[in-house]
Amino acid sequence: KDVHDRIWPSLIGVYPGAVGISQKLEGMGQRDDARLVAFAEAIRFRESIGRAAIEERLRQLSGFLITTILLEEVEGTRGLAFGRFYLRRARRLLPALIAVLVFTAVLSLTVARDAASQFREDVLSALTYTTNWWYILDDRSYFEAIGRPPMLQHLWSLAVEEQFYLIWPTVLLVAW
Repeated sequence: KDVHDRIWPSLIGVYPGAVGISQKLEGMGQRDDARLVAFAEAIRFRESIGRAAIEERLRQLSGFLITTILLEEVEGTRGLAFGRFYLRRARRLLPALIAVLVFTAVLSLTVARDAASQFREDVLSALTYTTNWWYILDDRSYFEAIGRPPMLQHLWSLAVEEQFYLIWPTVLLVAW
């Protein structure tokens, strides 16, 4: 059994309603699409579990997918090409991050001018995936509910995830 066959059943077991669509897509050879669609179906039919719960499920899926990719590489090569792993992450995430930052900069300069100074303070931490640490050092809450939140506040959870992926490949390589 490959890594996928050992790990995927435990994840899909949490969302039994998604098994059918997942099996249909896997039969067509689209394993990654199957995972994503099955997960989306599980979320869609779930009772109102709230935004935080959905975000947590998406982090679980991301962790599962990254772990599967890393373990397949470790099993196949008896090693891990860290540079290639991080380059793939950068190619996938940085274009979207840059687009968000450019769009947000334009908005803060044209529509939400009152947010421009906060944006300038937050942009470096957004680019370096350290928004969570910047907010801690600046004594800000991620969950401030009064007034408009900072325009880049949502990036704190992505920062946590990316910091995890700095450590996780090494942990897997050593443990495996």
